[in-house]
Amino acid sequence: IVLAAAACPAAQSPSYTGVYDGLTSDGVGGFALFVDANQKAVLIGGEGYTSNGNSLYASCKVDTNGNGYSDISGITVSFTISSDGSVAVNGRADDGSYSYQMGGSIVSSGPFFSVAGLYTAAYSASITLQAIVAPDGWIYTSSPNHGGGGRVQITAYNQSTTDSSLGSVVTVLTLR
Repeated sequence: IVLAAAACPAAQSPSYTGVYDGLTSDGVGGFALFVDANQKAVLIGGEGYTSNGNSLYASCKVDTNGNGYSDISGITVSFTISSDGSVAVNGRADDGSYSYQMGGSIVSSGPFFSVAGLYTAAYSASITLQAIVAPDGWIYTSSPNHGGGGRVQITAYNQSTTDSSLGSVVTVLTLR
């Protein structure tokens, strides 16, 4: 009699890879959440997108239950990604000056699907800017200190879109 051990497949952690976006309940603000293949997440969002704040920024690992938590530069963000692709976001300034609850979902199609993702660009030798491009054309930008940011939507490649929501800083975005 020969006994052979059958290998059990290893339990795999769910993958939350993708770009998610959503809005505040009043529709004035919103967010984009990018999760890479290693489950590292970056969230950029806010309401009003003013140069003096009201923004959300997070960078963290997504756990096996779809949860993420970040506290960077006085901004605390937590989120939960559900198995159906929906996401709930809670964000607040640690000083209590603002707080948002937002909902959204994964964006799995759109004219910019092939270029969707997280982008980083050097603004100067010591300052980098980040942007998340969603497949549907929404682009969320973060200011260098994450104290402001903006949101614009593009509709075509090679179309320049200007975001002046940072006050004196003007960002020109072009997808090629």
